[in-house]
Parts: sequence; structure tokens; C-alpha cells
Amino acid sequence: MFSVAYTVEPAAGAPERPVSFLFNGGPGAPSTLLLLGSIGPVRVETADAAPTPPAPYRLQDNPHSLLDVTDLVFIDAVETGYSRLLEPESAESFLGVDEDAQAFAQFIDRYLGDHGRWNAPRYLIGESYGAIRAAALLNLFQKRSVAFNGVSLVLPVLNYGERILATDAWYAGLVPSFAATAWYHGRIDRAAHPDVVALVQRARGFAFGRYLKALVQGHALPAAEKAAVAAELAARTGLDAGYVERAHLRIHQQRFRKELLRAQGEVVGWFDGRFKGDDVDPSADLPSYAPESAATASAYHSAFLGYAAGTLGWQAEESYLHRARIPFYQEGWNWRHAVPAASGAPAFLPVGNVLPDLAQVLRENEHLRLHVALGYYDLGTPLAATEHDLRHLLLPERLQRNVALTYYTAGHMVYLNDENAAQFAADLRERLYVEGYMPDAATVRPQWLGT
Repeated sequence: MFSVAYTVEPAAGAPERPVSFLFNGGPGAPSTLLLLGSIGPVRVETADAAPTPPAPYRLQDNPHSLLDVTDLVFIDAVETGYSRLLEPESAESFLGVDEDAQAFAQFIDRYLGDHGRWNAPRYLIGESYGAIRAAALLNLFQKRSVAFNGVSLVLPVLNYGERILATDAWYAGLVPSFAATAWYHGRIDRAAHPDVVALVQRARGFAFGRYLKALVQGHALPAAEKAAVAAELAARTGLDAGYVERAHLRIHQQRFRKELLRAQGEVVGWFDGRFKGDDVDPSADLPSYAPESAATASAYHSAFLGYAAGTLGWQAEESYLHRARIPFYQEGWNWRHAVPAASGAPAFLPVGNVLPDLAQVLRENEHLRLHVALGYYDLGTPLAATEHDLRHLLLPERLQRNVALTYYTAGHMVYLNDENAAQFAADLRERLYVEGYMPDAATVRPQWLGT
């Protein structure tokens, strides 16, 4: 497995420095985005909510780097980046929720041993699917009597079950992100609603109140109530009320992306709803591409290749895989996941759901700090769905204080613009690395314990 590590030699007699392991998600993505966008020593310059022009791309020293407080190890999953299988026939040993976590556990175990870091404070930072990986890793290491100090889940996916099954709660969790995106594109009156944070808070109340109550009734919902809820949902999301009613009040992200700006022939982004672009077929039901990926991917890919060959001096025979080979990951991925025996869940869950892992580890390790970063405009991992998941950790109040959520006027890559990158780094510094930090109940409860 390929990694890039940044370390600082501590002064004589100084305490051992923390070490943080970082990885992106997918599954099937290398760690390029976190490496060149978040808290590493260098950062690629990109446009915010607009296409970044083609090369040359500019790498700059990162003023938001956390290398002053922790060593940083960025890891590429197998068959992403420069990580490769030695034996292609062994792919099934790495293709899965648990198989992938085992591979990362072996890497981290080896790194700590080879570099004499077993007594260093240990942290995990996982983005998107990387949150599933991080939670599974915490559980694996806990079973081996290895406790971590903290973990940051950046725009996390924690329970694929609700997403795949499209539960009523999942649809409710989409509404606040739809509202924020509609507001951004002027589909909601900004003069009447000048504050997106307040708008999202009101959308939460509707989504998990009247809207969810309507959804659970299915076809037993009275026609008059269905029409009324459709009208309110349309007003809150910028969609047509007739369209919402024909969809039985259930709007999938991909259909929202296509429908919001259909009259303009444009689609909005999946993982960052602020981005928009002309669609190939304005009459199609679903978008043909993701504008945010088209706008930023080349900058990260090209900048990293130049940085690796130039600054890092890494000359590789293999091509760098910015995205894993799709059949390798998507067609063969094993979503079954073994959960903690004490969780009360079945021994194996058929989809990637790591909430039992988090619930168990947070109870066994009462000093573990859990930080969760959420973006208002992320339609891929919507913030209210994550809040809903976290509420179902069912933590006692004293452990709820170990969980800190931070919010950004951003999409999936909360560090894309400089202002959010600075805030993200400051939040990580405070929530994970500051000795003795503990949020007070007033800052915790409104964010995620209630709607």
C-alpha cells in the first residue's frame, strides 16, 4: 500500500508527537483530495463552486496545515493511487468492508511498529466512505487492545442500509440539503430567507416532523394531506409541487439534481450542490455527469502527479489511479460487515453499517473524541441523514459530550475554498488535538441531538 507521510522530529525530552492516519473514500478513491486539500503542508489552488481552469495548477504552502501538532500519514487503498495488488487473483481478499479495513489495520500496525510509534497518540481521519473504514478500524483495534485518541469523520457515510433501501428516514434526511442547495441557486427567496443556517434548521423541523409523518403512512395518507405536504416540500426545495406529488413525496438526490434547474437546461452537483453545468440531454430524467467532479478532479490529479515526481521524488512504473478500476471495486465489493457481538445486531449485516461499531467503541473507550464535519450543500452524504444516524448511537448523556459536529457552507470537500479550509483545520485542532477540550451541552444539543 502506498502512503505519503509527513513527520517532524520532536525536540529532545519533548512528549511523543501524535500521528494521524488519513484516507478518502469511494470505495475506490486514493487520498489525493485530503493530501492536497486539507491539513497537509501543501495545498492546490482551486476555484470555489466554479470550474478550475486547466493546467498549470498552482501548489502553495498550506497555512492551515496541522503538521505543527501531529504527524500526518496519507494512505491509498489497494488498487487506488499507487497501491497495487501483488497477485491479481487475491483481489477478493481486499474487496469488501471488512477486507478493506483489515488491509488498513495491517498497514497502520506495521507503520506504528516500524517507526517506533506505538506510544504516540493515535488519530484517524476518514472522508466519505473513509468514515466506514475508520469506524471499522476503531473496532478492529479495540478488539486488539489498541485504543485511539480521536477520530474525525469528514462528510461521512455510516449506514448504507438506509440509503440502499431508500427508507422514509433517508428521504427526510435529504430535505435540509435540498433546501440549502435551492437557496444557493436562488430557487428560494433570499430576501425572505437571508440566512441559510436558519433555513436549514427550519427544514430539519419539517423533514422529521410533518414530512416524515406523511411518508410513514404510505398510500394511506389522505389526498388532501398529500397535496398540502407536497406544496410545502416544493416551497422548501425549489421544486414544482405537481412534480413532488407525482413522485409520492419521495425525491431522490439524482432527480433533484436534474429537476432543480431543469428550465435552464442545467444540473447541480451531487457531492457539492453549489456547482452547476449544462447537461447533455435537458429532457433526460437523470443527470449525465457531476459538475463538481468535472470542475476540480484534474487539478488534484495533475498537481499530485507533478508533486510526487518533483518534490517527493517518486518515480513509479505504474500509472496513478485517481479512481479505482470501476469493475474491480463496484462489481466485486463485499458489503457484508461483521459487527460487535455485544451490539445486539446480527453477526453480519448485509450492507455497510458501522453504527454498531461506533456505539461499541465510544462506550469501551470513554476518552475517544469523535469529530464529524458536515457540509450544507453535500447531496451525496446529506447532513441531516448523518445527524439522524448519530442520534441512533443511543449514547448516554455523558458520552454524547465526546461527539462534536461542525458545519460548513460547503459541499463534500469542506476544504475546497480557503475560508472553509481554515475553519476545518481550526476545528480539527480544537476538537481532536487540544488537551482537555470538551464541548458544553449548549453547543452539542442543537446541532445533532434534536431537530
